[in-house]
Amino acid sequence: DALPILQARQFSAGGSRGVTSPHGTGRKEAGAAETTGSMATEHVNGNGTEDPTNPAAAINHSQHFQALLDAGLPQRVADKLDEIYVAGLVAHSDLDERAIEALKEFNEDGALAVLQQFKDSDLSHVQNKSAFLCGVMKTYRQREKQGTKVADSSKGPDESKIKALLAKDRKST
Repeated sequence: DALPILQARQFSAGGSRGVTSPHGTGRKEAGAAETTGSMATEHVNGNGTEDPTNPAAAINHSQHFQALLDAGLPQRVADKLDEIYVAGLVAHSDLDERAIEALKEFNEDGALAVLQQFKDSDLSHVQNKSAFLCGVMKTYRQREKQGTKVADSSKGPDESKIKALLAKDRKST
């Protein structure tokens, strides 16, 4: 038998956690923190005492979150990268200092867009995730440069020329 996958749920803003079996038995697995049934019910039903206007209260960070902030990443960028860590898509050890430094060169919105593209990618066969992230950043930069040049130079086609071509085409058929 495969070992059951445990699901951890945060039951209160105070950080109490209960680990329950995925088999629906409702019993606590060994080493799980005890919580009261009312706290669990309130959290599940959405009528707990947590502040719904504070999105940071609901975020579970990895043990590497502070290291991302210490490396100089903006809060929102660190949140997004840590979200990728927590989801298990990539480990902190998979990304080297070079990738983190390159990410810092982007403005906040650019870095968030890069991380979203990285997150949406199929990383299952990627051996060097750090190099892959650097590739995503390079592609983003190239598209950004092309996008601004295209936006500046393209005013759209000349409508009179299009009408003349269409009229000419109608006459020939």
